[in-house]
Amino acid sequence: MTRTLLLSLWLPLAVAAQAMVRFGPGAVLEPTPLMAMAVGTLFVFTWPAGIPLTAAVRRLHARSPRAAYACAAVLGPLTTAAATIGGLLGPIAVWLYALVLSVPAWLVLWVLARRQPQAAA
Repeated sequence: MTRTLLLSLWLPLAVAAQAMVRFGPGAVLEPTPLMAMAVGTLFVFTWPAGIPLTAAVRRLHARSPRAAYACAAVLGPLTTAAATIGGLLGPIAVWLYALVLSVPAWLVLWVLARRQPQAAA
């Protein structure tokens, strides 16, 4: 679980990188007090939002690394964009958007789990 929490840092870091591209490096590296508060708040709210997709991709990687990388490559950028849009609506929207966008990875995991034969007891 601790590893999943650390790996879920990808989402706030991706949102910060997106802010650097959009507003320039100074927005994140040398922010005004208001921008620092906004970035800090977004960081705190986006970190837990990355946990569902991180957990799904980690479990999926054990069954199919190729499917895990595909889900991460497609759903990661979509989740980053959704977290940015959700940030305008509030923290609950960030969490809901990220949770909804993790559902496809969980579905792929479920399909792969059903395909593999059960081990004999």
